[in-house]
Amino acid sequence: MANIIKLDIKNENDSLQRGDTLYYTKNSNIISKGGFKTSGYGDIVRIGICTLATANAVYVNCIKPDGTENNINLPTKHDYIFFSKDNTVNVGSLKGYYADVTFKNESKKYAELFAISSEVIPSSK
Repeated sequence: MANIIKLDIKNENDSLQRGDTLYYTKNSNIISKGGFKTSGYGDIVRIGICTLATANAVYVNCIKPDGTENNINLPTKHDYIFFSKDNTVNVGSLKGYYADVTFKNESKKYAELFAISSEVIPSSK
């Protein structure tokens, strides 16, 4: 089995990017005692790491975190595919060199501000 697999997709996902981890779960119809069909999901299966995401396909490296090949059953047409971001790369905060903040209370009632905080990280000198 090749380490890189191609998953054909119908709609592009703008937030999927290289380095994201892809997973899937089996989507099955479950018939309850009343005869109603409900959606059910199975175990979560790790597919691998996204190497390329295009408008029509996602390419995934099927290597486990320990470096061995991930021999899994590939997702089928109706399975639910999802992904997670690498939290060491995708950290978020405001970036810039200057901030000016003004707090106003335009209410006629008494109000008290208990705390204000900020995070400052030098990004360049």
